[in-house]
Amino acid sequence: MRENPTARGRNSSSSSRQGFWQVVYDDIEVEIVRYRALFTTIALRRLGFSIYADGQFIEIRADARRHPPAGWPATDAEVITNFRTAQAVGGKCELRAAGLGFEVEHTPTIVQDPRDRGKTSIYSMQISGDEARVGRQGSGEVWRRLSGAGSSPLAGAWESVGPNERWLYLVSAGHFAVM
Repeated sequence: MRENPTARGRNSSSSSRQGFWQVVYDDIEVEIVRYRALFTTIALRRLGFSIYADGQFIEIRADARRHPPAGWPATDAEVITNFRTAQAVGGKCELRAAGLGFEVEHTPTIVQDPRDRGKTSIYSMQISGDEARVGRQGSGEVWRRLSGAGSSPLAGAWESVGPNERWLYLVSAGHFAVM
């Protein structure tokens, strides 16, 4: 890996919220389709993942029934369609003790739509082991932790600080996300 002098990283602390989380959807019907480009099949279910490291977060969501491209490379129309059915956001995260859990505050710094940069959202989170109950906009979700904070030298949050690039790289014990 080439060292980037404009990047800086911070080591992870072992906090109960750190790590890579998956939203547990209770969708009963799941459509399975062939993905010929990779000689496999994929499930067209909703996906939701969040990773927390050192006061930073990245959240990635994808709608149900996102069809893969018919071939490879994907056509411009297929790329646009898939972009419109997925959401990604990353930025700063603060947690404050609240009752039996936490109040989570996300402040996006990297977003798909520039109008959303800096728009803070607040929700509740209760963590029990590797399961979290997360309250968002009047509805609740269950998340399960897929990996913890990690202890390798790469574990934690890395972000660019140079004027000509903007990226955020979060690494947990077994997963990573880049925006």
